This record gives sequence, C-alpha cells and structure tokens, in this order.
Amino acid sequence: MTKILVPALIIAVVLVGGYFGYKQISQTSKEEPIAIGITTPAASPVSQELKTFQSKIMKFNVELPNNFSAIDEPSRITIQSNRGQIYVNRNGTQFNDLGAYLTNFDQTTQLEISLDEKMTINDYETRKRITKNPDIGTEKTYFIYIENFVYKISTSFESLYDDLDQIAQSFRYIP
Repeated sequence: MTKILVPALIIAVVLVGGYFGYKQISQTSKEEPIAIGITTPAASPVSQELKTFQSKIMKFNVELPNNFSAIDEPSRITIQSNRGQIYVNRNGTQFNDLGAYLTNFDQTTQLEISLDEKMTINDYETRKRITKNPDIGTEKTYFIYIENFVYKISTSFESLYDDLDQIAQSFRYIP
C-alpha cells in the first residue's frame, strides 16, 4: 500500500507545486519592470532565442541560448560560450535515490557546501548546490537523478549561473 501511496503523494505535490510555480511565473512576467537608476543587466536567458541540443549517448536534451555550442564528448558534454563552459556528466549509481548518492559523494569529495536546495525538474529528483572546490573554486551544480543515473550539470563561471539555471530547468530525459 505504501509503495503506491508514496509515489502518488509525490506526484500530487509536484503537480501542485508546478501549478503554483507556473502561476507565479506567469503573473511575474506580466508586471512592468520598475526603473531605479541601476544599469540594465544583459538579457536573461529566458528572453533569448533557444535551440535544442540532444545527446543520444547520454539520453537527454536541453535548450541552449543561440550563442552557446555543445560538444558531445565520450565522457561528458561541454556547453560553451565566449564567457566560459558548462559541463554535463552522467554517472551510473547503485543508490536508489539522490540523497543516498549525495551522502556518499559528500564523504568522498569533502567539498564546502554553501547552498543545497532540493527541487524537482520535469518530475525528476534534483538538488541544486553551490560548493567550494579547492581545485576549481566556487561551482554551481545541478544533480538530477533518473533510473540509477545521476546527471551533473555544472559551471565554475559565475557569469554563467543564470544560463546554467535555464539549461538545467530545460533538461529532458530521453529513454
């Protein structure tokens, strides 16, 4: 009974959360911006034209801003622009959920975690993190758990954090 009830409850929570998230986004996008004398930031990734990138090897697709290109390498995908790179890796795991995977990951990597946020992207268990890595500095990463695989979408270029958010939110698994 609990094997059916728990997934049904999770689906219901995701649907309700998605509805309110969509409602919030649609209401926010209708509001006029208020000018307060600050320089205008670059266009947000949401307002840019997008193109679809699909990796048949890693079984996913994402929406990329037109000024980005993607290189499908054997062990990872490199998404690049003139401002830096975003990497997508896929790791197989014996763990049954993302929490158990990350507990093991944290024990082996010893990274300093400054943000750890649970979320769902397209019905998949996801964690967004900002960590400090002694080798590469600060890194923003999305971990997405799908069928005993963990997709890691990350960048150490702070100027790409908004693009990373948009790309990760557009992630679609293709079985």
